[in-house]
This record gives sequence, C-alpha cells and structure tokens, in this order.
Amino acid sequence: LEPYLTGSAAPGRSYDELARELDMSAAAIRTAVSRLRKRYGEFLRLEVGRTVSSADEIDKELRHLFSVVQS
Repeated sequence: LEPYLTGSAAPGRSYDELARELDMSAAAIRTAVSRLRKRYGEFLRLEVGRTVSSADEIDKELRHLFSVVQS
C-alpha cells in the first residue's frame, strides 16, 4: 500500500485492481489506506516533534517540509 500513502501521485493501480490482487474488497483497501495515512501522519508528527524546541513549532515545520518536498 506504500504507493497510496501520500496521495500525491497516482500509484498506477486503482483500489479495485489492488483489491482483486490481494483478494480483498475495494472498501477494505480504502479503509486500510486511510488508516495507514493516519498512522503515517502520527509518526511523522512525532519525528518532527523531536527536531523542534516546542510543540507549537511542529505545524510550521511540517508546512516547511511539505513545501520543500513539493518543489
């Protein structure tokens, strides 16, 4: 499910195609991707939180990170 993690680029296969390949329903794939993205976001916030001096700086740092990555 990694190609579906960020949602920024088409992973090459639809949820329906992936569901058939994994013998799951498309709804189950959508749920799994949603949960994966949520957990990824939580872990990313934790890691960024370790690099800044206060919790108030996390969102600012994440915005900066995303702007650099998207450039």
